[in-house]
Amino acid sequence: MIGNAKVVGLGEATHGSHEFFTMKERVFRHLVEKKGFTTFSLEMSWPSGLQVEEYLQSGKGDVRKIAEEALGGSPWEREEFVSLIGWMRDHNRNHPNRPPGSYGGSAPHRRPSSALRVTSQR
Repeated sequence: MIGNAKVVGLGEATHGSHEFFTMKERVFRHLVEKKGFTTFSLEMSWPSGLQVEEYLQSGKGDVRKIAEEALGGSPWEREEFVSLIGWMRDHNRNHPNRPPGSYGGSAPHRRPSSALRVTSQR
């Protein structure tokens, strides 16, 4: 499906469509389970990404509350992302050697070099 790609970008024709978000969740699960991917970046603020990352790595807090605080008012405030965040946390608990993480990186706020530094550490 992706060959030897190290980065896979997923977009959507519309923000808020159930079908696109469902597809993204399924593709990301495949990338983690079958291809060894460890980083998920979403168009959200860096602090929001860190908030999600803290939950993914520690499990502290409630997934719905974390999603509401981090994604509230954005197109990503979707049940599909609550499900994805919950799945990522479960995966991390069961596979502690290579846990997937999450980062915010809204394009207007980050330079590509910053994202490359973060993802190269994972």
